[in-house]
Amino acid sequence: MSAAEEVPREFRRVGEVTAHRLEDDHAWVTSRGDRLNGRAGDWVVESSDGGLRTVQHEEFLALYEPITGDRWRRIGTVMARQVDITLIVSTLEGPATAEPGDWIVTGQDGSNWPVPNEVFRRSYEPI
Repeated sequence: MSAAEEVPREFRRVGEVTAHRLEDDHAWVTSRGDRLNGRAGDWVVESSDGGLRTVQHEEFLALYEPITGDRWRRIGTVMARQVDITLIVSTLEGPATAEPGDWIVTGQDGSNWPVPNEVFRRSYEPI
């Protein structure tokens, strides 16, 4: 079976981030060059490695719990599979590219997002 067809496995989300709500719409570019869009009311999330992304409000509340101030803890579980071919993933913020070795993560609400392997290894633990 190709890794692109690999059966997703369950992972626990780990680590902390800083986050704040958007007051206006916000366009941003991923490390792969994809142009994505956050909307007013969404959250801008920054990982400890400096990676920035937007997360829709409902999804954010399901994936993070407050620590203090702008600090949030990653919570919950997701399903994920590693891919061995380039794929375009339909995310809540727009289409994003997954390259070979990246992971496609699926949240509890069914939303998908690609995560580079090195980031995935720091942010998720197998269950």
